[in-house]
Formats: sequence, C-alpha cells, structure tokens
Amino acid sequence: MSLLLSPLTWLLLGLPLVAFGQWKRWSALCLPGIVLMTAAWLGMTPAGANWLVGRIERDAVALPGDCAKVEWLVLLAGGLDRAPDGEDDGGALTHDSLRRTFALLENPPPATWHRAISGGGPHALAEARVMDALLQRLESAGPGPLLETASETTWESARAMADLLPPPRHIALASSALHLPRARLAFELAGFDVCPWPLDRQFVAVSGVTAWLPQSSALRKSEAALHEVVGALYYRWKAWRT
Repeated sequence: MSLLLSPLTWLLLGLPLVAFGQWKRWSALCLPGIVLMTAAWLGMTPAGANWLVGRIERDAVALPGDCAKVEWLVLLAGGLDRAPDGEDDGGALTHDSLRRTFALLENPPPATWHRAISGGGPHALAEARVMDALLQRLESAGPGPLLETASETTWESARAMADLLPPPRHIALASSALHLPRARLAFELAGFDVCPWPLDRQFVAVSGVTAWLPQSSALRKSEAALHEVVGALYYRWKAWRT
C-alpha cells in the first residue's frame, strides 16, 4: 500500500500508459497516464507537497474551549529507527520522535496537567520509555508520566489509553501537526474529548521557479501527507465496520 501512496510510483505507472497509448494510438489510454504523471510531478515539487501538508495541518488547531477541561496531556511516540540499547539510547528514536520531544520542551503544557506517553513498537524496549528517558534528562525532574507501552499503531494507542485513563477523558493530544488530525480522529472514536496540541509543523511557504521543480524532500513530504489522508479514511472505515 505504501508504494501506491508515492508520487514516484504514479510516475512509473503513467509513463508506460502514455507510451503504450501513443504506440497503439489509443487516446483513452494516454489520458489516465497523463493524469498520473501530472499528479506525480506536482507531488514531487515543494509547491505541491506543501499545499497538501498545509491542507492537513490546518486542522491541527485547538478551538476556543477545547482545552478548558483538559486533565491529561498524551504525547504520542513517533517510532524507533532500530532496537534501542537501553532506555537512555535516544539515538534510536526516529526523526519524528525527536522533533516531538524537543517541540514539547518548547511548548510545555500547564503544570496542572498530568502527562502520559503512548507508544510500544516492535522492539523489546518500548518507544515511550526511550522518549520518557530523554525528556527526563532534558527537563526539570518531576513526577514521571504514565507510560503506555503495548501499542504499535495510533489506533491501538487510542484504545490502550482508553483502558488506562478513567472517564471523563478530557485530554490534550500532543503529536506532529501533520499526524494530529488522524490521531485526533482515532482518540475521539475511542471516547476521548480531544484538545489538539501540535508540536511541530512541516508546512513551508514556497515561491519562485524552484518551488515547481521536483525535489526528494518534497517527495518524502507528499508521501507522509498521503499516508495521513489514507490512514484517516481507513480509521473511519474501521469505525463504521465495528
């Protein structure tokens, strides 16, 4: 599925369609190829990628009153690049996990809120424990957060936290702005009243000729944004099925 969400895949699919359609003189075959190639080109440019990211991140905003009843801040882990050597092995955290950790230090929650970190992962040592150890080293020592260490997906995090936190479940949900709309959906479907707490934003305003030239960084950004769009649709489908 992840391959289908890459503009590069669309380009590789569109090229043979156009070539074969030209060879056979089948205009009906050329049209979808051209559409795929155009979408691929836009998705690999900073202009296209940032437009898509901006459309998603604009929903990662707390409305007035969203945070009035918050009791807990739940920080979502962003994964591990490899199995950590120990809880203090912060180098094993992914770029997303590190960005969320440092962004939380720059945008700390009120001291009256309880804190939790959610994220298990596929390794023996959970992501949440490694993030917690890094936060404890970087900030003033305080009460340790509640750790949820069994989940491997955002959907599972929401369900696991629902088992750990008693009603009423008024939380601030902390994650990257790009991930937050999908995460909010998962937690709301699990019975939470969510105040979005975006930790970092990937949208960058771009202009000029270079904004329309394909770049590898734009490709990665588009792939991440498309993953969030399809993931949110999948969560809605799961909720409808249950």
